[in-house]
Amino acid sequence: MHRLTRPLIAGSLVLLLAAACGDDPQPATTTTAPTVAPTTETTVSPTPTGPIDFDSGEATFEVTGDETASIDAQIDPAGDGYGRYDPEDGEFQADFRGGDDGLLRMTLTFDASGALTDAFIAIGLGGGLAGDENYYFDGFHTQCDVTTDPFDGQTLNGSFTCDDLPEDDGDTIDAEGTFNATSA
Repeated sequence: MHRLTRPLIAGSLVLLLAAACGDDPQPATTTTAPTVAPTTETTVSPTPTGPIDFDSGEATFEVTGDETASIDAQIDPAGDGYGRYDPEDGEFQADFRGGDDGLLRMTLTFDASGALTDAFIAIGLGGGLAGDENYYFDGFHTQCDVTTDPFDGQTLNGSFTCDDLPEDDGDTIDAEGTFNATSA
């Protein structure tokens, strides 16, 4: 009897150990890491299927921080970032120029449903362009909140607020304003 007891005890211990170390049938939980993205809002409408040139429009914005300015600018259809929508990449690009006072350069990206998915904004003061002094830009596309009305292919209206846009020398500005662009 002594020989039979040992295997039974050993077998019972193995089963208890397996049960104790086995998988616990608790429901699985999923956690999702937060993502960092620019805050963008838009009322969704399908995006146009062909390229669009915007030949008129304006932007009005206030700059505060290390520099201050109030700028009224017109869309520059002949500029480097002329007013244009390209359906291949879903990007609206425009330069709004206020003479020698300032520049608002923006690239807004829309998905096929018309939702605004990304926004880049740069502001040049005193005629500053990329690489110049007084050119402040949102290099990581995270410092500006942009809101647009429905993008119908004829007009694009919106507003923006930017916090701590940096310049290469370390100065920063805040900016807030509105913009509109109209195709012919």
